[in-house]
Amino acid sequence: SCPPEKQLSDADMRANAAQVLFAGVLTTSTSFYNQMLTLMHHPEVKDKMVKEIEDVIGNRSVSINDKPKLPYVTAVINEGMRCVPGGLFVIPHTAVCDSDVLGVKIYKGSPITINMHSLFYDPETYPVPEKFKPLRFLDENGQTLPADPPAMRRFTPFGVGPRVCAGQ
Repeated sequence: SCPPEKQLSDADMRANAAQVLFAGVLTTSTSFYNQMLTLMHHPEVKDKMVKEIEDVIGNRSVSINDKPKLPYVTAVINEGMRCVPGGLFVIPHTAVCDSDVLGVKIYKGSPITINMHSLFYDPETYPVPEKFKPLRFLDENGQTLPADPPAMRRFTPFGVGPRVCAGQ
């Protein structure tokens, strides 16, 4: 058993439960719902996904090891998360030191968050951002883009750094 100073308080337990509910269950179910809704509006995309799954998986159980063999499915999921991110803003973090970002002063202790919609609808990174285009996440050979193109460096639906979302 933990010493009393190491035990979670009732407030900590409530905060943790709320985080699991809202950051885990709500975002996952919303993302799943949005993916299904998007595929209903794009049956040709759904048909191509199903074909890739049938060709790669067949009638066996799917495994996380199959992901690299399913580039189109991955692209559709990525584009779905780009079009309708699980949250419009990432969970705020706190600046650990005074900084200057593009001439804007950010003081130590300031809350910092990212506007996901602004990031994912930037027309310089995602041309015609209002269009659902899974192919933007594939190279000319139909393979998943490496992490170095600008579109992939800025594709961070789960955040970045040491506190990246466990849902990734």
